[in-house]
Parts: sequence; structure tokens; C-alpha cells
Amino acid sequence: MYKRLRQYTPDPNRDPISDKAFLLSDQLISTLMMSEIIPLIWVSFRFQATALSLTDTGASGMDPDLKDKEITHNIYDRLLFELSCFAGFLISTEEVEHYLIQKQLLLFQRADMDKVLHFNDKFLYALYLDLKEQVIGATEVVKIENEDTTIGIGSISCPLNAPSRLASYSKADHSMEVFEMFTDYLALAVMEGLADNRHYVHGKLVAAKILPTIRDIAKVVTRGGFQEKSLRHTVGMVQKLLDRPQLQRALNTIPT
Repeated sequence: MYKRLRQYTPDPNRDPISDKAFLLSDQLISTLMMSEIIPLIWVSFRFQATALSLTDTGASGMDPDLKDKEITHNIYDRLLFELSCFAGFLISTEEVEHYLIQKQLLLFQRADMDKVLHFNDKFLYALYLDLKEQVIGATEVVKIENEDTTIGIGSISCPLNAPSRLASYSKADHSMEVFEMFTDYLALAVMEGLADNRHYVHGKLVAAKILPTIRDIAKVVTRGGFQEKSLRHTVGMVQKLLDRPQLQRALNTIPT
């Protein structure tokens, strides 16, 4: 949307697993940029925040914070960053082990953990490099716990940092904690310039609705990379996920 897509080029000095890791990082970020997922999240957030705000207040008309508000460069970059980190974490912890396996014995398959660890080391490093290039200048938005227990939102000058974000996911004790962290990060990503901190809750709602689709996207991108599908093919498959009627209904329905 705002950035030119990088052109992936194989490096003859890399071993095949490392080269696959760099390819997968590139294809993940390119797929997220070429599909409609980021505009879809933003439009859904505006809808949910506006509809729920009006329901709360009984007012009529568009929420003034969001009226005609288009997605900014910083919000786009933050969303790309959060989606890439979360999907990258899922690829490294849930998906790649299905493709790097030891020699099959009868009907049993076992992941080759040496290859998996080698792949993940290179993949997460490639993700760090690619995101560092794509989200130049974007900074963190943080949640502030006020003394009266309300939530405040503030920006800090700390640049977005992929290793830090991935490490926070890795430290989680269970998958539900990871999912909660993701909804938190994604909600904060859209809060730039919004005075009404209730919109943080609306952002978490949208993040929770899109989360299962991110898991599916991680599967599609991993499969495409290891089966040597074209980027166009992978983007097309992801767009089909985003066009599913049940997702569209979920993102455009006000909870009761």
C-alpha cells in the first residue's frame, strides 16, 4: 500500500534450509502487503468502534475521532509489523515442523529438530531484517494503567522491534496467553490519534475476530514456501480466506 515490495533473490552462499527461511520471511510480508488484510482490519475497526460508541452513548452520526479517518502510514506499518510477528511466531512454532521431517518410518513422521531449529534461527533473523526495512520510523504505542484503574494510551519513541515482540510471545506460558498478547498489540497498533480510549477495546474485538484467519494464513504461507508455489498463488489463497462469508460477517457484526 505504502511501500514498494522487496524483490527476493536467492543467495548462493546460503544452505538450502537458510535460503528457504529467507524466502518464507519475504513471502510472508509480501503476502500481507499484497492481500487486503490490513485495509480489512482498519475498515472493521472503524465500523466496530463507531457502531459500539454510538450504541454506548445513544448518539447519532459518526464518531468524531473516526469520521473520515484514513489509515496512516504509521498505523499501516504497525499493523504489518504485528501481523508479521504473530504469523511468523506461528510458522516457527506450529508449522515448519511438518515440513522438516526425519526419514519416514512406516506411517510415522517425526520432525527433524536440528533442521527445525536451524530454520527458525534463520527465519526469525530474516523476519527481523525484512521488517526493519519495511517499517522504518514506526514506533510503539503502549497501554498505561492509570491510578483510577482506567486505561490510557500513549506513544513512545521506541522503534518497533521484532526480536523483542517474538521474545514476548516465546515467554508466554500457554497459547491463550499468546493470543491475548496478540489482541493487545493489534489493538494498540490502531490507536494513533484517538482520544477515546474505549477504542482500545474495540481494537481487541477486531483482533480476536481476525486471529483464527492469521493462523490459517501462517499455514498457507508455509505450505506455499515449502511446496515452491508462486507468490501470486499464495496471495490468491490468502485472499480467498479473507473473502470467506463467515469472516466478513464476523468483522461487520456488532456483538450483542
